[in-house]
Amino acid sequence: MRSQRNIRAYLPISFENGATIELDKRNIHHFHTVLRLRHNDQVTLFNGEEQLEAKASITSLNKKSGSLLIEDIMPAKTESSLNTCLWQAVSRSDRMDFAIQKSVELGVTSIQPVTTERSPLRLKDKKLEKKMQHWHGIIISACEQSGRTALPSLHAPVLIDELLSKRDSTNAGILLDPEAHRSLREIDSINHPVDILIGPEGGLTNNEIDTAKKAGFTDYQLGPRILRTETAAISVLSYLQNIFGDAA
Repeated sequence: MRSQRNIRAYLPISFENGATIELDKRNIHHFHTVLRLRHNDQVTLFNGEEQLEAKASITSLNKKSGSLLIEDIMPAKTESSLNTCLWQAVSRSDRMDFAIQKSVELGVTSIQPVTTERSPLRLKDKKLEKKMQHWHGIIISACEQSGRTALPSLHAPVLIDELLSKRDSTNAGILLDPEAHRSLREIDSINHPVDILIGPEGGLTNNEIDTAKKAGFTDYQLGPRILRTETAAISVLSYLQNIFGDAA
């Protein structure tokens, strides 16, 4: 007997009980070639917008096509009540990929890549389009793995000065700075949404930090050690979710 696997898949369509739906190329390849699923195998679908899941069974599947029968639709409660936007300074590919993947697992609401003075990458035109598609794929895979039903929104990279100049100052703002005198433990309440600014490998410049403060960010530190950019993002989100989000 084949063991049961909890297979989740993103399919951006509306769900209806009893409906037969066609799979897209991505899921055809994943189901047929990677997972080697068969007729009547069960999968769980989500469409990235609604907080619900659809239980479905495979009715046909080959290398070129596939279809599913939706058998049940149910609400899902895996989204965080905390509205967080990660302003992640663009870093080298593996670090940026890791920060995006783990922030999605930790329930981030939206991701805003930021280009800073010390960002090692400058993305334009076709390279930017390709990178955005790559990051979007990471978000989808992270949602499938973690049980999320809503895809965090992904914005194109913006220069930090431009982003700060038009920021909504009514949002809470957390700036991670190893030289800050405040600890995250000093936050006793938080307004929604909250913007979290994480600098690149070389850190934000003094001018960027001053400009961020003027735009409504408050600087905090996580302890005496300097964290990598991808570690910092995970640490802040983990703390906020534990105190003000999922565990609150």
